[in-house]
Amino acid sequence: MRRRMGKEIREKVYAAEEELAQWFHHLHEYPELGFEERKTSAFVAERLKSFPGVNVKRLTPTGVLGILDTGRKGRCVAFRADMDALPIEENDTHRVCSKHRGVMHACGHDGHTASLLMAAKILSEMREKLRGEIRFLFQPSEEIQPGGAKGMVEQGALEGVEYIFGLHYSIDEYPGQFSVHAGANFASNDKFDITIEGKEGHAAFPHLVNDTVLAAVRMAEALNTLVPRCVDPASSAVLSVTKIHGGNTYNSLPDKVMIGGTIRTLDIESREVLKERISDSAEGLEKATGCRVNVKIEEGCTLLSNEQELAGKIKRILKDAFGEENVFEHPPVMGCEDFSEYLKTTKGIYFRAGARTVEEDGTVFPTHNSGFRLNEKGLPYGVMAILEVILAFIEMEAEK
Repeated sequence: MRRRMGKEIREKVYAAEEELAQWFHHLHEYPELGFEERKTSAFVAERLKSFPGVNVKRLTPTGVLGILDTGRKGRCVAFRADMDALPIEENDTHRVCSKHRGVMHACGHDGHTASLLMAAKILSEMREKLRGEIRFLFQPSEEIQPGGAKGMVEQGALEGVEYIFGLHYSIDEYPGQFSVHAGANFASNDKFDITIEGKEGHAAFPHLVNDTVLAAVRMAEALNTLVPRCVDPASSAVLSVTKIHGGNTYNSLPDKVMIGGTIRTLDIESREVLKERISDSAEGLEKATGCRVNVKIEEGCTLLSNEQELAGKIKRILKDAFGEENVFEHPPVMGCEDFSEYLKTTKGIYFRAGARTVEEDGTVFPTHNSGFRLNEKGLPYGVMAILEVILAFIEMEAEK
């Protein structure tokens, strides 16, 4: 059955390539930022409603859930796509370019959304052959901490779901290639804001004031020593100071300077050590400078980790469908992904599909870059992978 279904999947995807490209182009041309995906979510909802047998729920202001209930007993599985774009001005030399100035899809979320929409359409056309329930989660705001996944979960998106899957188009693999990694995939992500306050005054008389600028410099230096001196060298962790704001004249020392940044770790222990050490550094700075130092740490995504046995099953499904030579391992990265929120309550796997674009001069633009382009040739393979994974787990139930 897997071999016959695989052939049918390919035929349906190839027949739908033009429509898939149209959806992708539309989403790319009209990007919206996190929690503002009003037109994007309306586009998604309208198409889901047009698919036979798919019911649509609006779980959050811009979150959409499509439900395909076959009416036959079986497993309930879900697949998620994120919809938000980034506040980046796109390089306008692209053939298909953002029409919203200062906003672009620079991480492939337009591809995720278009691909899951097409998978939903194809599955709806195959519903008489299927069993169980399939849910299509179109999530807002993956890019804005703490992310939109939490709201989807709180509104019941995963109630009754046994497995959830996610796919990310990757510039490390070419179209038709995939990678799956068991264990840590994406780091936890916390952001910190540190406010340093003291007596302001004339820069010519620093002995009469608290030098908040110098204190901020010392704090930034201290923060940058925490990972190499407080975290096990065998662990992976990053602490980056990304902003310092304070003062607006040349001859006065300000009463306040603010420091912000991010903490990324691939294990819980390092995460807690760094948060504790930031507070310790702030206390030491207060004593040394007489300034008041306030630390606020906002927890974001938790570590995204794929379970070993389940990752092995996904690898086997992809290898059977696309060939052993096209399925790879990939190392963990220090980026974050709020798909981890779903894995707190439901089993699941997050994997990558190739969409590498190489420019004529050999350049490969990274994600979150104005020159980023998702390789459209990867989209049909992504749709096939979504279908293969969903159908394999639906069939597992049938085989019990």
